Amino acid sequence: MDLAVDEIIEFSDIGEFIDAPVKILSSGMYVRLGFAVAVHVAPEILLIDEVIAVGDEAFQRKCLEHLYELRRAGTTIVLVSHSLPLVEGLCDEVGWLDHGNLMQAGEATEVCWAYLDSVNAQEAEKLRDEDGDPIHTDTSLTEIEVRRGSGEIRIFHVDYLDGEWLANPLPSSGDTLVIRLWYEAETSVDNPVFAMKLHHATGVHLASPNSALQQLQTGSVAAGRGYVDFIISKLALLAGDYLLSTSITDGDRMHVYDAWERSHSLRIVPGSSPEREGLTDLLGQWQPPVPHEKDSPGHPNR
Repeated sequence: MDLAVDEIIEFSDIGEFIDAPVKILSSGMYVRLGFAVAVHVAPEILLIDEVIAVGDEAFQRKCLEHLYELRRAGTTIVLVSHSLPLVEGLCDEVGWLDHGNLMQAGEATEVCWAYLDSVNAQEAEKLRDEDGDPIHTDTSLTEIEVRRGSGEIRIFHVDYLDGEWLANPLPSSGDTLVIRLWYEAETSVDNPVFAMKLHHATGVHLASPNSALQQLQTGSVAAGRGYVDFIISKLALLAGDYLLSTSITDGDRMHVYDAWERSHSLRIVPGSSPEREGLTDLLGQWQPPVPHEKDSPGHPNR
């Protein structure tokens, strides 16, 4: 027990206030101390209600690391939270509550995505285009859309291809992925900029590539249908569910021809990447340890 007390004091990190009466502690200190006690008594079941939001970044990280340790040790953790990345990362099963009603229960990513569907649908209802007409929306799991733009040129379809230019609806992490944007132009459009945004299903924004960043001159695009390819030579994203937004603007990025928010889903399956945690493989390589004398040049303690 004495060891547990020492660990609790160190973990809570409230300094000299550890000896103060609990009633004079600030709400933040009170929760930090309570969390430290709860996680250091070897619980079989741990119930947590939003307390991870307490404290600075360092304390929050310490809390998360300890929760993952408890999870690996077999502790049952019941978490109440509004943080989708935390819920998906920590939980196996999720229940979505809305005003006390159970809306859905099941696998974490699936329920988080369903919740995002609902949020997107509510936001889409509030949006209006410049003429006051409702923006076209579709809030199914596969196409969560909010669409706007003048319409001279529009994206009408997206294909996923592999390195051999063959259809690949379920790309693997670590493999080549070609994202093909099919467009239809009602009239000739001069030097349009093609762009994408990629979000994880939990809402985390991952990337926003566009053709202007590569100084690609698309030239005069004739009326009719065509496509433009975005080639990812080695897909660094890990297995999971993602949402793709597409847009086309003029060369100055001031006029929007078409912006199709979260229009297509992208499911990535495990592949050649050995990474299994997080959202991306950094594609780095570890090197063997190199012995280094303490007093030699370049030692970090010098």
